[in-house]
Amino acid sequence: MKIQLQTMLFIFALIFLVIQNGAAISEKIKPLSRDKPSQEAELFLDLVPFSAEPKGKEFRIGFREGDDFYFLELQPEREDICTEKNQLMEDVIKNILLPPKLDSSVVILFPFSKATKLKKIEILNPHKWTVIDMNSRAKELSFTQLSAIFGDFHDLGVNSGCWYVGSKSVVKRNQPYIPINYPINDNNLFFAIPRKLPKIPKVGLPISAIPKYTVDRLAGSSKSLPRGYMDLINLPEIKVVLGKEYKKLKETTRQIYGHSIKAAVDRKTKDAEVLWLINWYFNREEDEGEGNTLWGIFKEGKKYLRPLFISKLGTLEEYDSYYEGRFVAAVDLDGDEIDELIIGAKYYEGKNYKVFALRDGKYVEVYNSFYFGL
Repeated sequence: MKIQLQTMLFIFALIFLVIQNGAAISEKIKPLSRDKPSQEAELFLDLVPFSAEPKGKEFRIGFREGDDFYFLELQPEREDICTEKNQLMEDVIKNILLPPKLDSSVVILFPFSKATKLKKIEILNPHKWTVIDMNSRAKELSFTQLSAIFGDFHDLGVNSGCWYVGSKSVVKRNQPYIPINYPINDNNLFFAIPRKLPKIPKVGLPISAIPKYTVDRLAGSSKSLPRGYMDLINLPEIKVVLGKEYKKLKETTRQIYGHSIKAAVDRKTKDAEVLWLINWYFNREEDEGEGNTLWGIFKEGKKYLRPLFISKLGTLEEYDSYYEGRFVAAVDLDGDEIDELIIGAKYYEGKNYKVFALRDGKYVEVYNSFYFGL
Protein backbone atom coordinates (compact mmCIF):
# COMPACT_ATOMS: atom_id res chain seq x y z
CA MET A 1 0.00 0.00 0.00
CA LYS A 2 2.85 2.32 0.90
CA ILE A 3 4.60 1.54 -2.43
CA GLN A 4 1.42 2.27 -4.40
CA LEU A 5 1.03 5.63 -2.64
CA GLN A 6 4.63 6.59 -3.43
CA THR A 7 4.11 5.61 -7.08
CA MET A 8 0.98 7.77 -7.37
CA LEU A 9 2.76 10.76 -5.79
CA PHE A 10 5.63 10.36 -8.29
CA ILE A 11 3.19 10.30 -11.24
CA PHE A 12 1.41 13.45 -10.02
CA ALA A 13 4.75 15.23 -9.61
CA LEU A 14 5.79 14.24 -13.16
CA ILE A 15 2.51 15.52 -14.64
CA PHE A 16 2.98 18.83 -12.78
CA LEU A 17 6.48 19.28 -14.24
CA VAL A 18 5.26 18.56 -17.78
CA ILE A 19 2.50 21.17 -17.42
CA GLN A 20 4.98 23.74 -16.09
CA ASN A 21 7.43 23.10 -18.96
CA GLY A 22 4.63 23.31 -21.51
CA ALA A 23 3.63 26.71 -20.16
CA ALA A 24 7.21 27.91 -20.41
CA ILE A 25 7.52 26.71 -24.00
CA SER A 26 4.26 28.39 -24.98
CA GLU A 27 5.65 31.66 -23.63
CA LYS A 28 8.71 31.33 -25.89
CA ILE A 29 6.79 30.36 -29.06
CA LYS A 30 4.11 32.96 -29.49
CA PRO A 31 1.85 32.86 -32.53
CA LEU A 32 2.06 35.71 -35.05
CA SER A 33 -0.33 38.53 -34.29
CA ARG A 34 -3.30 38.61 -36.63
CA ASP A 35 -3.70 42.35 -36.12
CA LYS A 36 -0.07 43.38 -36.69
CA PRO A 37 1.73 40.70 -38.71
CA SER A 38 5.53 40.82 -38.86
CA GLN A 39 7.33 41.72 -42.09
CA GLU A 40 8.01 38.03 -42.77
CA ALA A 41 4.39 37.10 -42.11
CA GLU A 42 3.22 39.83 -44.48
CA LEU A 43 5.56 38.47 -47.14
CA PHE A 44 4.33 34.91 -46.90
CA LEU A 45 0.63 35.78 -46.66
CA ASP A 46 0.58 38.20 -49.63
CA LEU A 47 0.63 35.60 -52.42
CA VAL A 48 0.11 35.55 -56.17
CA PRO A 49 -3.61 34.84 -56.78
CA PHE A 50 -4.84 31.74 -58.57
CA SER A 51 -6.59 31.95 -61.93
CA ALA A 52 -8.85 29.71 -63.97
CA GLU A 53 -7.33 27.11 -66.30
CA PRO A 54 -6.74 28.56 -69.78
CA LYS A 55 -8.93 27.57 -72.70
CA GLY A 56 -6.04 27.56 -75.15
CA LYS A 57 -2.87 25.46 -75.18
CA GLU A 58 -0.50 27.27 -72.87
CA PHE A 59 2.84 26.33 -71.32
CA ARG A 60 5.68 28.00 -69.45
CA ILE A 61 9.26 27.16 -68.57
CA GLY A 62 11.23 27.66 -65.38
CA PHE A 63 14.06 26.31 -63.28
CA ARG A 64 14.32 24.25 -60.13
CA GLU A 65 16.77 24.39 -57.24
CA GLY A 66 17.27 20.75 -56.30
CA ASP A 67 14.07 18.75 -55.96
CA ASP A 68 12.40 21.15 -53.53
CA PHE A 69 12.13 24.65 -55.00
CA TYR A 70 10.58 25.45 -58.39
CA PHE A 71 10.42 28.89 -60.02
CA LEU A 72 8.10 29.54 -62.96
CA GLU A 73 8.52 32.38 -65.44
CA LEU A 74 5.72 34.88 -64.97
CA GLN A 75 4.77 36.16 -68.41
CA PRO A 76 4.34 38.63 -70.04
CA GLU A 77 7.82 40.12 -69.88
CA ARG A 78 6.95 43.79 -70.35
CA GLU A 79 9.47 46.60 -69.99
CA ASP A 80 7.41 48.58 -67.44
CA ILE A 81 6.79 45.47 -65.32
CA CYS A 82 10.45 44.43 -65.32
CA THR A 83 11.62 47.98 -64.59
CA GLU A 84 9.40 48.06 -61.52
CA LYS A 85 10.82 44.68 -60.49
CA ASN A 86 14.36 46.07 -60.66
CA GLN A 87 13.40 49.07 -58.53
CA LEU A 88 11.74 46.87 -55.90
CA MET A 89 14.77 44.58 -55.82
CA GLU A 90 17.11 47.46 -55.09
CA ASP A 91 14.91 48.63 -52.21
CA VAL A 92 14.52 45.17 -50.70
CA ILE A 93 18.18 44.20 -50.97
CA LYS A 94 19.13 47.19 -48.79
CA ASN A 95 17.08 45.69 -45.96
CA ILE A 96 18.17 42.05 -46.33
CA LEU A 97 21.35 40.96 -44.58
CA LEU A 98 22.86 38.59 -47.12
CA PRO A 99 25.82 36.46 -46.02
CA PRO A 100 29.05 38.38 -46.78
CA LYS A 101 30.61 35.43 -48.62
CA LEU A 102 27.65 34.26 -50.66
CA ASP A 103 29.17 32.83 -53.85
CA SER A 104 25.88 32.25 -55.62
CA SER A 105 22.80 33.99 -56.88
CA VAL A 106 19.75 34.30 -54.67
CA VAL A 107 16.01 34.27 -55.26
CA ILE A 108 14.37 37.08 -53.32
CA LEU A 109 10.72 36.75 -52.32
CA PHE A 110 8.25 39.66 -52.54
CA PRO A 111 4.74 40.48 -51.33
CA PHE A 112 2.53 40.40 -54.42
CA SER A 113 0.84 43.72 -53.54
CA LYS A 114 4.15 45.57 -53.95
CA ALA A 115 4.22 44.82 -57.69
CA THR A 116 1.57 47.40 -58.59
CA LYS A 117 2.06 47.18 -62.36
CA LEU A 118 2.01 43.38 -62.35
CA LYS A 119 -1.26 43.42 -60.39
CA LYS A 120 -3.00 45.26 -63.23
CA ILE A 121 -2.55 42.48 -65.80
CA GLU A 122 -4.19 39.08 -66.03
CA ILE A 123 -1.83 36.42 -64.72
CA LEU A 124 -2.06 32.79 -65.76
CA ASN A 125 -1.71 30.80 -62.53
CA PRO A 126 -4.18 27.92 -62.09
CA HIS A 127 -4.26 25.96 -58.83
CA LYS A 128 -2.28 23.08 -60.33
CA TRP A 129 0.49 22.94 -62.92
CA THR A 130 1.95 19.74 -64.34
CA VAL A 131 5.72 20.20 -64.10
CA ILE A 132 8.03 18.03 -66.23
CA ASP A 133 11.81 18.04 -65.75
CA MET A 134 14.53 17.12 -68.22
CA ASN A 135 14.39 13.47 -67.09
CA SER A 136 10.67 13.23 -67.97
CA ARG A 137 9.73 13.14 -64.29
CA ALA A 138 6.40 14.85 -63.61
CA LYS A 139 4.61 16.23 -60.58
CA GLU A 140 1.70 18.54 -59.86
CA LEU A 141 2.59 21.81 -58.15
CA SER A 142 0.97 25.05 -57.04
CA PHE A 143 2.86 28.33 -57.45
CA THR A 144 2.16 31.17 -55.04
CA GLN A 145 5.19 33.26 -54.05
CA LEU A 146 6.28 36.24 -56.17
CA SER A 147 10.04 35.98 -56.72
CA ALA A 148 12.97 37.59 -58.53
CA ILE A 149 16.60 36.64 -59.04
CA PHE A 150 19.26 38.84 -57.50
CA GLY A 151 22.00 39.12 -60.09
CA ASP A 152 24.90 36.78 -60.40
CA PHE A 153 27.51 36.89 -57.62
CA HIS A 154 26.04 40.09 -56.15
CA ASP A 155 26.10 41.90 -59.50
CA LEU A 156 22.87 43.76 -60.21
CA GLY A 157 24.23 44.61 -63.66
CA VAL A 158 23.64 41.02 -64.73
CA ASN A 159 20.17 40.58 -66.18
CA SER A 160 18.34 37.70 -64.54
CA GLY A 161 14.97 37.77 -66.18
CA CYS A 162 11.79 39.35 -64.89
CA TRP A 163 9.26 38.08 -62.31
CA TYR A 164 8.99 34.43 -61.27
CA VAL A 165 6.45 32.72 -59.07
CA GLY A 166 7.80 30.16 -56.63
CA SER A 167 6.23 26.85 -55.64
CA LYS A 168 4.50 26.43 -52.26
CA SER A 169 7.64 24.79 -50.89
CA VAL A 170 9.32 28.19 -51.14
CA VAL A 171 6.79 29.64 -48.69
CA LYS A 172 7.41 26.80 -46.22
CA ARG A 173 11.08 27.73 -46.07
CA ASN A 174 9.93 30.88 -44.26
CA GLN A 175 12.80 33.23 -45.11
CA PRO A 176 12.97 36.17 -47.54
CA TYR A 177 15.65 34.73 -49.84
CA ILE A 178 16.94 31.37 -51.11
CA PRO A 179 20.55 30.83 -52.33
CA ILE A 180 20.61 29.14 -55.73
CA ASN A 181 23.10 27.98 -58.32
CA TYR A 182 23.25 29.74 -61.68
CA PRO A 183 19.53 30.33 -62.35
CA ILE A 184 18.82 28.40 -65.53
CA ASN A 185 20.81 25.72 -67.27
CA ASP A 186 19.87 22.61 -69.22
CA ASN A 187 19.98 20.39 -66.14
CA ASN A 188 17.52 22.31 -63.95
CA LEU A 189 15.17 23.48 -66.70
CA PHE A 190 11.54 22.37 -66.48
CA PHE A 191 8.35 22.74 -68.49
CA ALA A 192 4.99 23.58 -66.93
CA ILE A 193 1.55 22.91 -68.41
CA PRO A 194 -1.43 24.58 -66.64
CA ARG A 195 -3.60 21.49 -66.27
CA LYS A 196 -3.55 17.84 -65.26
CA LEU A 197 -2.32 15.65 -68.10
CA PRO A 198 -3.75 12.20 -68.93
CA LYS A 199 -0.32 11.18 -70.26
CA ILE A 200 3.09 12.65 -69.46
CA PRO A 201 5.08 13.48 -72.61
CA LYS A 202 8.63 12.20 -72.87
CA VAL A 203 11.46 14.71 -73.02
CA GLY A 204 13.86 13.81 -75.82
CA LEU A 205 17.48 14.94 -75.53
CA PRO A 206 20.06 15.47 -78.30
CA ILE A 207 21.51 12.28 -79.73
CA SER A 208 24.76 13.95 -80.72
CA ALA A 209 26.72 16.79 -79.18
CA ILE A 210 28.08 19.98 -80.71
CA PRO A 211 31.85 19.52 -81.12
CA LYS A 212 34.05 21.37 -78.66
CA TYR A 213 35.42 24.66 -79.93
CA THR A 214 38.48 24.56 -82.16
CA VAL A 215 40.22 27.31 -84.08
CA ASP A 216 38.82 25.96 -87.34
CA ARG A 217 35.66 23.90 -86.83
CA LEU A 218 35.14 23.71 -90.56
CA ALA A 219 38.22 21.55 -91.09
CA GLY A 220 37.07 18.71 -88.84
CA SER A 221 33.32 19.15 -88.89
CA SER A 222 32.39 16.46 -91.41
CA LYS A 223 32.58 13.74 -88.76
CA SER A 224 29.86 15.41 -86.68
CA LEU A 225 27.55 16.57 -89.49
CA PRO A 226 25.15 14.67 -91.76
CA ARG A 227 25.88 13.59 -95.28
CA GLY A 228 25.09 16.36 -97.75
CA TYR A 229 25.56 19.24 -95.31
CA MET A 230 27.87 21.08 -97.74
CA ASP A 231 25.05 21.26 -100.30
CA LEU A 232 22.74 23.10 -97.89
CA ILE A 233 24.45 26.37 -98.70
CA ASN A 234 22.80 26.23 -102.14
CA LEU A 235 19.24 26.08 -100.78
CA PRO A 236 16.97 28.82 -102.19
CA GLU A 237 15.65 29.48 -98.65
CA ILE A 238 19.17 30.46 -97.53
CA LYS A 239 19.68 32.66 -100.58
CA VAL A 240 16.45 34.52 -99.82
CA VAL A 241 17.36 35.09 -96.16
CA LEU A 242 20.90 36.31 -96.86
CA GLY A 243 20.18 38.46 -99.89
CA LYS A 244 23.28 40.44 -100.80
CA GLU A 245 25.30 38.70 -98.07
CA TYR A 246 24.84 35.26 -99.62
CA LYS A 247 28.14 35.67 -101.48
CA LYS A 248 29.86 36.39 -98.16
CA LEU A 249 28.52 33.15 -96.71
CA LYS A 250 29.95 31.12 -99.60
CA GLU A 251 33.30 32.86 -99.60
CA THR A 252 34.07 33.55 -95.94
CA THR A 253 32.46 30.78 -93.89
CA ARG A 254 34.79 30.12 -90.94
CA GLN A 255 32.92 27.36 -89.15
CA ILE A 256 30.11 24.89 -89.80
CA TYR A 257 28.92 22.96 -86.77
CA GLY A 258 25.79 21.37 -85.35
CA HIS A 259 24.17 18.32 -83.82
CA SER A 260 21.03 16.18 -83.95
CA ILE A 261 17.93 15.19 -82.01
CA LYS A 262 14.98 12.84 -82.52
CA ALA A 263 11.52 14.41 -82.58
CA ALA A 264 7.97 13.58 -83.64
CA VAL A 265 7.20 15.76 -86.66
CA ASP A 266 4.35 13.80 -88.27
CA ARG A 267 1.22 12.45 -86.53
CA LYS A 268 1.08 9.58 -89.01
CA THR A 269 4.63 8.51 -88.19
CA LYS A 270 4.92 6.78 -84.84
CA ASP A 271 8.71 6.75 -84.77
CA ALA A 272 10.57 9.98 -84.02
CA GLU A 273 12.64 11.31 -86.90
CA VAL A 274 16.16 12.72 -86.89
CA LEU A 275 16.50 16.51 -87.06
CA TRP A 276 19.75 18.44 -87.46
CA LEU A 277 20.55 21.94 -86.25
CA ILE A 278 23.42 23.45 -88.21
CA ASN A 279 25.20 26.79 -87.69
CA TRP A 280 27.24 28.71 -90.26
CA TYR A 281 29.64 31.33 -88.93
CA PHE A 282 30.95 33.76 -91.54
CA ASN A 283 32.37 37.27 -92.01
CA ARG A 284 30.02 40.25 -91.99
CA GLU A 285 29.64 42.81 -94.73
CA GLU A 286 30.10 45.81 -92.42
CA ASP A 287 33.28 44.70 -90.62
CA GLU A 288 35.68 42.00 -91.71
CA GLY A 289 36.68 41.47 -88.07
CA GLU A 290 33.15 40.65 -86.93
CA GLY A 291 31.18 37.52 -87.68
CA ASN A 292 27.55 36.53 -88.04
CA THR A 293 25.73 33.28 -87.47
CA LEU A 294 23.07 31.72 -89.65
CA TRP A 295 21.44 28.53 -88.43
CA GLY A 296 18.73 26.17 -89.55
CA ILE A 297 16.75 23.06 -88.61
CA PHE A 298 16.74 20.22 -91.14
CA LYS A 299 14.94 16.89 -91.33
CA GLU A 300 17.16 13.98 -92.27
CA GLY A 301 15.97 12.05 -95.32
CA LYS A 302 17.32 9.15 -97.33
CA LYS A 303 18.72 11.37 -100.06
CA TYR A 304 18.74 14.94 -98.78
CA LEU A 305 18.15 17.25 -95.81
CA ARG A 306 14.80 19.05 -95.86
CA PRO A 307 14.79 22.59 -94.34
CA LEU A 308 12.19 23.16 -91.61
CA PHE A 309 13.54 26.49 -90.34
CA ILE A 310 16.15 29.06 -91.45
CA SER A 311 17.02 31.86 -89.04
CA LYS A 312 16.92 35.51 -89.97
CA LEU A 313 20.12 37.46 -90.35
CA GLY A 314 20.39 40.12 -87.65
CA THR A 315 22.59 43.19 -87.58
CA LEU A 316 24.98 44.06 -84.77
CA GLU A 317 22.31 46.40 -83.38
CA GLU A 318 19.63 43.68 -83.39
CA TYR A 319 20.96 41.61 -80.50
CA ASP A 320 17.72 39.66 -80.10
CA SER A 321 18.07 38.15 -83.59
CA TYR A 322 21.83 37.61 -83.57
CA TYR A 323 22.57 34.34 -81.79
CA GLU A 324 23.89 30.81 -82.13
CA GLY A 325 21.35 28.00 -81.80
CA ARG A 326 21.52 24.50 -80.35
CA PHE A 327 19.06 21.74 -79.48
CA VAL A 328 18.14 21.37 -75.81
CA ALA A 329 15.12 19.05 -75.92
CA ALA A 330 12.13 17.83 -77.94
CA VAL A 331 8.82 17.45 -76.09
CA ASP A 332 5.11 17.72 -76.91
CA LEU A 333 4.03 20.71 -74.82
CA ASP A 334 0.66 21.43 -76.41
CA GLY A 335 -0.70 17.88 -76.66
CA ASP A 336 -0.97 17.72 -80.45
CA GLU A 337 1.34 14.67 -80.76
CA ILE A 338 3.98 16.82 -82.48
CA ASP A 339 7.11 17.71 -80.53
CA GLU A 340 8.04 21.28 -79.78
CA LEU A 341 11.77 21.99 -79.99
CA ILE A 342 13.52 23.78 -77.13
CA ILE A 343 16.42 25.77 -78.52
CA GLY A 344 19.26 27.20 -76.48
CA ALA A 345 20.17 30.65 -77.83
CA LYS A 346 23.69 31.91 -77.16
CA TYR A 347 24.12 35.65 -77.64
CA TYR A 348 27.30 37.69 -77.45
CA GLU A 349 26.87 38.41 -73.71
CA GLY A 350 24.07 36.17 -72.54
CA LYS A 351 21.65 33.37 -73.29
CA ASN A 352 18.03 32.30 -73.15
CA TYR A 353 15.70 29.55 -74.33
CA LYS A 354 13.23 29.54 -77.20
CA VAL A 355 10.43 27.12 -78.05
CA PHE A 356 9.68 26.31 -81.69
CA ALA A 357 6.48 24.61 -82.88
CA LEU A 358 5.67 23.05 -86.25
CA ARG A 359 3.15 25.09 -88.23
CA ASP A 360 2.22 24.09 -91.81
CA GLY A 361 5.37 22.03 -92.20
CA LYS A 362 7.77 24.69 -90.88
CA TYR A 363 9.06 25.53 -87.39
CA VAL A 364 8.16 28.93 -85.94
CA GLU A 365 9.13 30.50 -82.62
CA VAL A 366 6.23 30.43 -80.14
CA TYR A 367 7.94 31.15 -76.80
CA ASN A 368 10.90 33.28 -75.77
CA SER A 369 12.21 32.83 -72.24
CA PHE A 370 13.80 35.39 -69.94
CA TYR A 371 17.29 36.60 -70.86
CA PHE A 372 20.37 36.00 -68.71
CA GLY A 373 23.44 38.13 -69.28
CA LEU A 374 24.59 41.74 -69.52
